[in-house]
Amino acid sequence: MARPLLKKVRGIFEKVQGSGVWWVRWADSGGKIHREKAGTRETAGILYRKRKTEVLQGKKLPECLRKNVLTFGDLAEKVREHARDADYSDRYRAILRQEISKLESWWDERAADSLKPSEIEAKLNEHAKTPATFNRYKATLSLAYRLALKDSLLEVNPARIVGHKKENNARLRYLSEAEEAKLRKTIRDYCPSHEPEFDLALYTGMRRSEQYGLLWHNVDFTTGLITIPRSKHGEVRYVRISSLAKSALQALVRFRKGDDSPVCPGGMTRGGYRDRWFFECVEKAGLLDVIWHSLRHTYISRAIMKGLDIRTVKDLAGHKTITMTDRYAHLAPDYLREAAERAVSPVRTDTKTDTGHFQEQPISRGYVQ
Repeated sequence: MARPLLKKVRGIFEKVQGSGVWWVRWADSGGKIHREKAGTRETAGILYRKRKTEVLQGKKLPECLRKNVLTFGDLAEKVREHARDADYSDRYRAILRQEISKLESWWDERAADSLKPSEIEAKLNEHAKTPATFNRYKATLSLAYRLALKDSLLEVNPARIVGHKKENNARLRYLSEAEEAKLRKTIRDYCPSHEPEFDLALYTGMRRSEQYGLLWHNVDFTTGLITIPRSKHGEVRYVRISSLAKSALQALVRFRKGDDSPVCPGGMTRGGYRDRWFFECVEKAGLLDVIWHSLRHTYISRAIMKGLDIRTVKDLAGHKTITMTDRYAHLAPDYLREAAERAVSPVRTDTKTDTGHFQEQPISRGYVQ
């Protein structure tokens, strides 16, 4: 849709077409031309009339006439400073920098106070392909304005008024035993050297960034613990090494080049965990909607299906809140069916028979005979 043409008004202009940042141009009593950045078009009109009135009244004008307008680019720089100083994980810092750069590409020279909630929502709807992406951009945008509010640079946060989109987290893809066997066979056929990496993910539930950022000095076979110095939430977390995870680690030892070398060969480089081997094997195995994170879903859902209580699973998974773990409850249909059966099964009592054995007491269900 073409941008509507605005009626030209004497003395005000948009220096960069479409930027939303307006300037004023006027001459003082001596004929000297002055230019000032004003911000919004409305503000520019008010400022222009004010300057013309001051000239007519013969008022002495201030030496510095340019008004310091806070642009969105200024807000973006504040977010980068915040990301640099805050106690965030390296992964979250990178995500935050990437998101604020994207937002800055839309509104760099715009006056920060000129953005309207309706405009923000329209822009996010245009560029965000999923509700989750929409919400992440909105959160980063809101952070930028909160930092400015904290420093008393602005008085309002327009992003706060933009509604939050509901994310569909109902379907968490995990591998069935048959799918795991099919994928494992494919890995052995085409990428056998990567099987220990596959097992380490499947038997620890580590996030991809945690696993491929893991160094050997963070693995302690004596205590049976893997230390993640900075997890997704910026905190230290510990991963228990099971017997199967230990076997995977021992298979990876042959690649070890020192305590500071990565556990998984290739580390965080583009030729490492971001290469195509896993996705090619998934495709060859004929599996749908399986990504690396599906291995973490598999670990957590299997833990629940095997009867571990939700709080224990929360600690094993390294979730920040129990709400995150609750999302996996519906992935255990067989376990829940068994639990439902156990809930109505006959109750054993301490009543003894004449022979000294415990006798199970029948439960009257009130059925019509």
